[in-house]
Order: sequence, then structure tokens, then C-alpha cells
Amino acid sequence: MFSKLTRFSFLCSIGIFMGTCANLAVGKTGDISWRLQLASAFIPAVPIVIGIFFCPESPRWYLKKGKYLKAYNSLLRLRNTPMQAARDLYYMHCLLEQEKVLVEESGLKASSTVFTRFVELFTVPRIRRATWASGIVMIAQQMCGSEFSPNPPLYRWRNANERHATVNIIAFYSSTIFEASGIDAYTALWASFGFGLINVCPSSQGHSSRPLSDIPTAFPFSQNGQDDLLTTTFKF
Repeated sequence: MFSKLTRFSFLCSIGIFMGTCANLAVGKTGDISWRLQLASAFIPAVPIVIGIFFCPESPRWYLKKGKYLKAYNSLLRLRNTPMQAARDLYYMHCLLEQEKVLVEESGLKASSTVFTRFVELFTVPRIRRATWASGIVMIAQQMCGSEFSPNPPLYRWRNANERHATVNIIAFYSSTIFEASGIDAYTALWASFGFGLINVCPSSQGHSSRPLSDIPTAFPFSQNGQDDLLTTTFKF
């Protein structure tokens, strides 16, 4: 059974590879190639937009609006059994009540709007520091490839099966990098295609699950984390 991390990495790898395929497909269409490249992004976007209307509404949002029955019905679609739905409904309710207490103790308004919460990102010192820290971390991980998972109140690594890394900057600018090496633009697209293909092959260090390696590693990775795979394959 695939973990959330395995599925996430699976879809990321497939998305990068499909992007390189789309660029290669329109690589020799002349002056309109860049338009076709941008338009190709709408192909997966359209079914996603349509699918959003069939997704259940957030139970937490329903609870914040006092719509407990709708929250429960939403959880029934998201959980395996009514017992799990009732359990999580009560858990969310307790968390929201405790959050109200913490907000009131900090001197903030418990019934703030989206606009006031946005302003608080920069006016409240504690939240402003967290905003700067999270922004710096996200920019840094996009540039270097290390993806951190924030776990309040501190940024720290989560358990082993929730850590992953990808070299995003290479994926984003692979064609430009290859073209800067001296090859022509269309050959650079082929090189990016090769990079996307390699990206979906088994990772040499086991820290970033890929589709072709998901089948043999899905169970141990989901159950025991990445440490065993990392220490076993690191020497290769």
C-alpha cells in the first residue's frame, strides 16, 4: 500500500516527465511553440478544475461555521467508517475550541476575517517571524532541493517516512541549463526528456521514491521509513 509520501513523489515525477514530453512534442512547431507549451498546461488543469466540484468540503471549515451535520457528512466521505468520522469530528471540534482560547489569550480576535489574518502576518511579531522563516525555508528548498516539512512550533524533520527531496531547480531549468552547455535548443529538449525519464527511475539513495522503484519499495518505505533504504544503497 502506498503511503501519502510515495503517492506524492510518484505524481511529482510523472508530472515532470509529462512536462518534458509536452515540450518535446511542440519543439519544432516554429514561432508558436512557446504558446503551445503554455497551453499544454491547461490539459491536466481542466479535469482538475472540474474534479474540484466533486470533492467534499472541508469538515474543519464547516465546523468553524457551526455546520456540524454537514461536517459529519463530509467526514463520512473521507473516512472508512462512521465511527472514524465521529471520532475525527469530535477531535476537530476540540482543536477549534482550544485554538479560540489560545487566540483570545494572545490578545487577538477569535472571529477575524481573511483580510485581518493577512495583515497579522506582518503586524504581529510572532507571526511575522514565522512568516519570514517559512518563506526563506521554502525558497531555499526550491533552490537546493531539500524539502522541509514544518511541524509547529518548530521546523524539524518529521519521521523518516515523511522526508523527501528533489532537485527542483534542475527540473525547472533543465532545458536552459543544457542549452547553455552549447547544444541546440531542440537537442536540449531531448536532454530534458532524458532527465525526466531518469527522474522516474529508481533513486540511487532511496530518499526520493520514484514510480519504477515504488513497487518493490512501497511496503518497507511506508512501514519502516527511508533510513534502511538509504543506508543500504548510499554506498552505490
